[in-house]
Amino acid sequence: MSEPPLHADCATYALRVCPRLVTGHRAAEVYVAESTDYHLLEERIIVRPDGSLDTHIGLPGEHLGADLARNALQRYLALPNTDWSRADQWLSAQP
Repeated sequence: MSEPPLHADCATYALRVCPRLVTGHRAAEVYVAESTDYHLLEERIIVRPDGSLDTHIGLPGEHLGADLARNALQRYLALPNTDWSRADQWLSAQP
């Protein structure tokens, strides 16, 4: 699961008080990325010949070939162009 972009102050607050982010078995898996630049990707739904669904993630405008070009755009994904920090380490560095 990913969260939409936040101001640093809002992310700090959320990491200190939100029970879903600070407790439980997945708390160690929470990461933060600080970035002003990102890569935009497309996620497309692919219907296989047997009727099952799959996805393909690629760059916008990427030549998808005839099979993929017919498939629906599910969503755009913004991937931060930066390093990711564990949330607890990022939080300890905040004022």
